[in-house]
Amino acid sequence: MLTRTPANCRPRDSEDCIADTTTIVAGNLARDVTEQDLRELITPLCEIVSVKLMTDRRGRPKGLATIKLRTDQPGPLIEQLGGAELRGRVLDIWLDQPSGGSSRGGKRPRR
Repeated sequence: MLTRTPANCRPRDSEDCIADTTTIVAGNLARDVTEQDLRELITPLCEIVSVKLMTDRRGRPKGLATIKLRTDQPGPLIEQLGGAELRGRVLDIWLDQPSGGSSRGGKRPRR
C-alpha cells in the first residue's frame, strides 16, 4: 500500500517539512492514461505541482509524463510508485535529470 510520510513529501496542511520541487518521469504509460489518472494515483502520496503528458508531433501519446512534485526527497516516493499498475500497465518511475544547458547535444554553436 502506498502511504504519505513526512520523509518523502510535504503534507499540504503542515509546515513541519519544507520541501522543494522535484520532477519525476513516469514511463510505460498506456496511450489512454490522462493527467487526471496520474493525479489520482499520486495525490494521496504527495502534492503535485504539475503534470505534462508527452506527445509526438502529431499529438499522439508517447507513453511518458513528467510530474513536478513538492518534495525534496523523491527516493521513497519513486520506490513506492515504481511497479504500480495504472490501466493495466506497470509504471516505470525515475528522477528527471536536468539537461544542464544547451539542448544541442554538444554540437558547435551556429554562426
